[in-house]
Amino acid sequence: SGWWNLYRSSGGETKALYPMDAEFGDPQWVFGQSTYGVLDSATLIATFSKDGQTHLGKLAIASGAWSAIDVPHTSIGSIQIAGDRLVYMGGSAERSSELLSYDLESNALEVVAQSSREGIDARYISRAEAITYPSANGRGAYAFYYAPVNPEFAGPQDAKPPLLVLSHGGPTSAADDVLDPRILYWTSRGFAVVDVNYGGSTGYGRTYRNALRGQWGIVDVEDCVYAARYLVDRGDADGERWRRWRLRMCSRPAHRITALRIWRSSRGIRTSLNRAISIRWWVRIPRRRRCTMRGRRFIILTAWIVR
Repeated sequence: SGWWNLYRSSGGETKALYPMDAEFGDPQWVFGQSTYGVLDSATLIATFSKDGQTHLGKLAIASGAWSAIDVPHTSIGSIQIAGDRLVYMGGSAERSSELLSYDLESNALEVVAQSSREGIDARYISRAEAITYPSANGRGAYAFYYAPVNPEFAGPQDAKPPLLVLSHGGPTSAADDVLDPRILYWTSRGFAVVDVNYGGSTGYGRTYRNALRGQWGIVDVEDCVYAARYLVDRGDADGERWRRWRLRMCSRPAHRITALRIWRSSRGIRTSLNRAISIRWWVRIPRRRRCTMRGRRFIILTAWIVR
């Protein structure tokens, strides 16, 4: 089907339990991952990912009937079941990743452990907007857009914010909309942020996931560039200010990552960027530097932009 669905094999016949254009699995890069568990001989507890968010529910093995379980999380994984208790990792736009225990009988949800105990005032939280936009060669691409949010300050009415473009590692990983203080650091200081699920990301089917094969440093870079162009054209970012920010980029790498961050690429970065950006956005790359920020490694490109 082109999607990671769950199947049942019985009497020599293999049949999808709940066929849909969604992912019931994850790329198996590490051991111990689990996106479903067996509740009893007739029922599975499962998750599926669609449009960048994860959904949790009960799946009847015989009939294929799906019954959603209402929890306040949009990213769910590491499913484990013991009796009538479900344990999983979850997060959302308002909650950082946490370990949870859910009673399948009473529907009671208990927080077992939190990745962060630092409370963040809800007024400073920029909630992700899932966007779909046109990219190179007629394909679509996906991202989460975060607008600047700060209740104490506002930019000039005639100004638009600078844009920070993020791309995840993997490469068959995926960005989600879980609360991330590193993103809020920028959005609370007047920056817009777009976290790109470029071609090659998980959660959008096999065709999209395979788009990066043999095109490393090309498809991913194209989708990052087109995300920025889309938001500029939509009026959510200031394309004219990119020139000034990029001229100062990497003068202090740990503190001045301002306009564009691109996941490391082993080869062809100069050719890839020139191929990715049309005549409208012409880039000259005189050098590249490796920088480390909060454990995530990037190639920081010092570039001049001519529109």
